[in-house]
Amino acid sequence: MNCEHVQRKLAEYSAGLVQGDERLRLAEHLAACEPCRAQLAEYRALDELLAGERVVADEGLVRKVMTEVRVMGAPRRPVWLLSLERVAPLATVAAALPLLALFVLTALNWSSSPAADALFAGVSYAHTISLGLAVGACGLAALFAAWLTWRAAEAVS
Repeated sequence: MNCEHVQRKLAEYSAGLVQGDERLRLAEHLAACEPCRAQLAEYRALDELLAGERVVADEGLVRKVMTEVRVMGAPRRPVWLLSLERVAPLATVAAALPLLALFVLTALNWSSSPAADALFAGVSYAHTISLGLAVGACGLAALFAAWLTWRAAEAVS
């Protein structure tokens, strides 16, 4: 459990609203972390200061307010992630294009049409295979890059 997570939960912890395993994990972190203990001490001092002014709210209201506080305190999505989400579909399309080119070149090379003969005139079969393998490797590399882009976008969001 990191300090950022603990500090988001300290107000609830101080008020006794955190239960179960999460309460134990928070207590363990607080035992080892001086800055978080100091923050908890500030919350408790504030609780004591306001003790005479305490108003008991129903639990539904407490949950609603705490939900709103969590939403307001939620970290904003970084700009690079938004860019990554925009790039992921384009990367997928870019990955498909070399594979499509490989398919077209292979189909033309194996056909016996005059257009194919003119396109591949003077080009040996070995060179055509080498070109096809190179285009295919580029396509697979682009497909792998697209897959990594999608995974990164999913992992961060």
